[in-house]
Amino acid sequence: MSEEPQDDFTASLGFVRKLLITELSKHKLEKKTLLAPYHPLKDNMHFSSWKDDFLPLITWGTLLISLLDREAYLEKFREIVGRIKFRHENFKDELFVDHVRLKNISNTQFDYIFEPLLSDITLRRQLSLLAELRSLPDREHWLRYQDEKSNRDVSDLKAGYMKCLDHQSQEATDLRWLIVMTHFANHKLVLAQENAEGRFRECVEYPNSGDQRIVRPFIRSTEIALRNMWEQDKELKEGEKPPQIAEAIWSELHLKTPCSYLPPLPPEIFDSGNTTKEVLELYASLVQHFHETIVTTGIDARHDSTFGLVLFAISLLADALSLRPVEFISAKLLLRSIVEAHINLRYLKTKDDRTIWFQFRNFGNAQAKLALLKYLDYKEKPDYINMEQLYAFANQDLWLEFQEIELGNWAKKTLRVRPETSGRIAEFSEHEAD
Repeated sequence: MSEEPQDDFTASLGFVRKLLITELSKHKLEKKTLLAPYHPLKDNMHFSSWKDDFLPLITWGTLLISLLDREAYLEKFREIVGRIKFRHENFKDELFVDHVRLKNISNTQFDYIFEPLLSDITLRRQLSLLAELRSLPDREHWLRYQDEKSNRDVSDLKAGYMKCLDHQSQEATDLRWLIVMTHFANHKLVLAQENAEGRFRECVEYPNSGDQRIVRPFIRSTEIALRNMWEQDKELKEGEKPPQIAEAIWSELHLKTPCSYLPPLPPEIFDSGNTTKEVLELYASLVQHFHETIVTTGIDARHDSTFGLVLFAISLLADALSLRPVEFISAKLLLRSIVEAHINLRYLKTKDDRTIWFQFRNFGNAQAKLALLKYLDYKEKPDYINMEQLYAFANQDLWLEFQEIELGNWAKKTLRVRPETSGRIAEFSEHEAD
């Protein structure tokens, strides 16, 4: 069945046009804050992140996904689930496939459930790469299969991780299906809904049974429920909780692998002598210093906002240097924006309050959401706006449906009050007069 004809605007939205996003007109205005209909649910929910907190706990699965085609790795997953089911029904074992719980099983149990992978010498040597990650709780199991011909290049994990970062991607859903099926195999999951038998059959025969537009979301939502139950297990000791283990794995991967950068944009040519050269060198050294000072792979509002504001100001300066002498109006606007960035950073530094740093960051995310909703509402946008990129910015920390949109100033203080607070009223007054 062919899709309905699309106008130019709709076609330019990319995958964003297929998403369910609450229209701007349906947001509720409370004073100067816009709230989506889902927002009231936020206070009673426990949030967890597939990418940040749980994906690293099944690193072996991401590696397998990078090594085999989909049909082949799904067949391996099915064999593993079948072996877990056999151990449970015959020996009352409860075996799961995440690295945290794999640590506590015996060599015999481990070898049995992973025999479909480890019996292939080539696959075994590729998977023994996992022994190079010292933060994996079950590293000792993988270490037993490492030999002189084993792969030791940790960067080879990148391909599988990239396929699974998006929690809704085909590969991530396949991994989450594996997790759900291991709970079925251990009799830890029973469906009590209508058509439970049919839904169970769709899971068993995934992805070859049922309407995948229904089956895939069901798998993902079920995995979230199972994940939250495990994460809140009171018997887990401090340092052994899934997000803590995941952060350790991410940190090790960050240290051991090079960053993958986006393709560079064509360089802009400036004709302003040594000043331009110094500005560009400063920008490059600051980018390098940003990466050298990262202390966490999680959200670091203080670090990101500090470097973001300075890099923003330097970019504005580079733009100003590229202007012709007659373009003094544009230069003044750019200079005033640089001063505002300076005032914001000075204010943030003076307060140096974690809540205020996050307040600044969240305001930026909400502005991306507001822009996205406006373009969707107007049904038109400038050609240079990439809606998929804008959607990614709006969702980078929190699903946009839960985000508040502050319509006032991010600090709830005017631009004159902030420099007074940070001791920079002279700079502001000078450029305000312009």
